[in-house]
This record gives sequence, structure tokens and C-alpha cells, in this order.
Amino acid sequence: MLYLFLSTLAIILSYCAYSSRDKQKSVAYVRWSFTVVFFIYGFEYFNTVDYAVMMYKFNLVNYNIQIPTMFGDQIEPLTTLLMKLCKPIGNVGYYVVTALFEIVVLYKIAKGLLPLKYLWLFFVLLLINFDNVIVLMTAKRQVLSLFVTWLGLYIILENSIKHSFKIGAAVIISAILIHTAAVFALLMIPIVKYNYVPGKKLRWVLFGLFFVQFVIDISSYSEFIYIYILGINDKFASYAYDLSGESSVTAVYFLYYLTIYSAVLFNLDKLNQKELVWAKFVILYFLLFNMLPYSAGRSLMYYKLGQLFVIPIIISKIQNYKIKTLVCTFSVLISLRLCYNTFSSSDVTSIGNGFKEFNTIFEAPSLQIDNPSLERAKFKDLRN
Repeated sequence: MLYLFLSTLAIILSYCAYSSRDKQKSVAYVRWSFTVVFFIYGFEYFNTVDYAVMMYKFNLVNYNIQIPTMFGDQIEPLTTLLMKLCKPIGNVGYYVVTALFEIVVLYKIAKGLLPLKYLWLFFVLLLINFDNVIVLMTAKRQVLSLFVTWLGLYIILENSIKHSFKIGAAVIISAILIHTAAVFALLMIPIVKYNYVPGKKLRWVLFGLFFVQFVIDISSYSEFIYIYILGINDKFASYAYDLSGESSVTAVYFLYYLTIYSAVLFNLDKLNQKELVWAKFVILYFLLFNMLPYSAGRSLMYYKLGQLFVIPIIISKIQNYKIKTLVCTFSVLISLRLCYNTFSSSDVTSIGNGFKEFNTIFEAPSLQIDNPSLERAKFKDLRN
């Protein structure tokens, strides 16, 4: 239950930041809450399925140790460079360094965007909502590319340096050199560049389009798309193959998604320029998520996780107390439900099973694990 303890601690510290009347103490509480998140991200050890995969690839880059064919040997150039630079601190140390980068970016963005009053909700969505947790802590390499794109956005939106748009756009593009799927994040650049606020009529059109994705069936085209993309990129072809699957959304989650989407869509005029950009990312995600199930949905990761910032922001903007309470309560209850589902599941092959016995790098024999399979076997009864 270490994960739940640390998550609860971060949430409590973030609430203390708001309730404290001492500004210096408030800043300290915020920093401590993000420090706890860094510990969770950087010090976890073989709790997620992708942990061993990245260790294999680190060893392939630095020691030419061949890896299981199921994991593939494709490693983008910037990822290769980062791994080589981290060779002195081993593959365990590599995780710590990349996690530090990710949390610093997260802290910088949250500090400039989020209302302190709802910082606790941000941490609930980040640490308790396992729809977000599983993605952020499992898809290691793609998540690193995500935070690189967010760094680019931060540079553009802060506009504190000369040629900030060009530099930020270049950073976003460079994320492709960490994970090829970051090509889907390139749409961020025109969204930021042309910060158009949809009018009332267009918002109602966008509201109607939300339901279209539940009617359109693109699974019949999945084989054609798969064959076409296969000759271009094997990874994207696997995403296309998953289009043949069916995305099942229960009535409760459909209602939740519709509530969040509506709250964002009809409060756009209350947002400033920075907030509006993130809100557009979330709108884009909600218009497409049901048509892209399973791995195909990872192409929307760069927009989906904007909810971490947008939901607290939108709640702070809603003036109607009952609606504000509804959206906030719904977000918390869904997060708690997803957390409960993860920790109450008896399925040892569950992707979230490792969070029940949250191991840390203090259990590692060294900072360099030469045989991830052997080390991973220690947790075989608890891991996928």
C-alpha cells in the first residue's frame, strides 16, 4: 500500500499549500507534493510492464546485449543519445534522471496554470485516476516524448525568450526522435499558433460531433489502413490493427466524459490564452477517443492528458455552485472508482497489479541491471 500512502501524502500536501496563510510555507508544500510525485515516478522498481523493456533497450544501446524479439530493437536516436549519456549511472539511474525531467516540466506547467485552490484535484487525477496513472507510468518512452512536447508548449506559451515559438516548435518536433508516435503531437503547433475561440454556434456543432464517434464504425477499414501503413511504419501499423477492436464505454463513463467535455466546451470564453490551448487539446481528444481503442488510442495521449490541467481550471471558472460541485465530485468519484478497481482486482496479470506491492529502487542490487529478466523474476508472482 506504499503507492496509496505516497499518493495520499501528495494530495494532503497540495491541500495544505492552499490552506496555509504563509506564502513561503505554501510554496514549500507545493514543492514537497511534487517531490513525492518524483519519488513515485523515479524510484519505482519493476512495478510496471514497460520497466524491464526500457532496461533491455538501455543494455542494447550501451552493452550490445540482445533483447527478446517481442520488445523490438527499434530505438529512436535521441533516446539512444540519452541512454548513452546515462551509461555511468546505469539503467536504474536512467529512470531517475528521466523522471526528474518529467516532474520538473510538470511542476513548471502546473505552477503557471493551476489555481492553488484546486491543486489537490490535479494530484487526484494524476495519482488516483488509474486511467491516467497506467499510461503515465507504463508507456515509459512515449511518456518521455510527451513531456518533451509539453516542454515545447511551455516555452511557446510563456513567451519569455526571443523566438519562443520557433524554439518551442523545434522542441515539440524533436520529441519524434524519442518516440515516433510523437508525430501525432505535431498538431499542437498550429493549435497554439492559431488561438481561435469557437463561437456559440460552432460549439454546439462540436457538441453534436461528440456523439458521432459512437455511431461511426471504422473497424471495417482497419485491415486496409493496416496494410497501407505497414509499408511506412510497423509501429503505426500495429495501432491501425487495433482499430478492428471494439471500444466499450459504460453508461457511467459515457456520462462522465460528456460532463467533462460539455464543461470544457461551454466555458471556453472564460479561459485565458494559455488555458484555451490546453482546453482545445482536451476537446480534440474527446472528439476521437472512442474511434481509437487500445494501442491506437496512444496516438491521442498528447491531448488526453491535458485533462490533468484543464479539469481543475474549468471547475475554478464555473460560477454555478451546483454545476461546479457536480463536475468536481464526478471527477473524484471516477478517479476513486478506477483506483478501487485496480487495487481490488485479483487478476495477477493485470497491468496495474504492480501498484499493490510498490517496490522501490532501494531493493535493486545496483544501479545497473544486466539481466532484467532475472531481476523481474523476483516479482513474478506479483507482476504481469
